[in-house]
Amino acid sequence: MPLDDPTGTVVPGSDARNISAVLINGEPRNGNGQVLGVDLPHCARGCVPPADMLDTSAA
Repeated sequence: MPLDDPTGTVVPGSDARNISAVLINGEPRNGNGQVLGVDLPHCARGCVPPADMLDTSAA
């Protein structure tokens, strides 16, 4: 880790447990460990499972 660069030292060593608040344009976007204002089940339905993206024609 680059100890001479504070951001470069802290960011790679962080994970979701280190985040207590997310603000975008001053508006809170998470609370109590949940994303606010987003329909997560709706978003998940729009995702393609990785296995469905594999190109098996090259086998």
